[in-house]
Amino acid sequence: MLNLYKFSAYNTQAMYGWGDADEADKYCDFLNRSREINVYSFEEITDKAEIAKHDSNGEGVNLADALQEIADDA
Repeated sequence: MLNLYKFSAYNTQAMYGWGDADEADKYCDFLNRSREINVYSFEEITDKAEIAKHDSNGEGVNLADALQEIADDA
């Protein structure tokens, strides 16, 4: 089962991703690759209503797929 993660940084629009904690950590590292301030952090979303909202909207990237694309582009 995939978990929903919220990636946020001060004064930026939040992004969402589906995956596991290890994938969320790696994706967050990728988001912060050129940042020294205002860095992204992530948190797991556990509220069932919020998960359902993002799931029904098709909101959020598949973290495994995104990390594979990043690796392929490197």
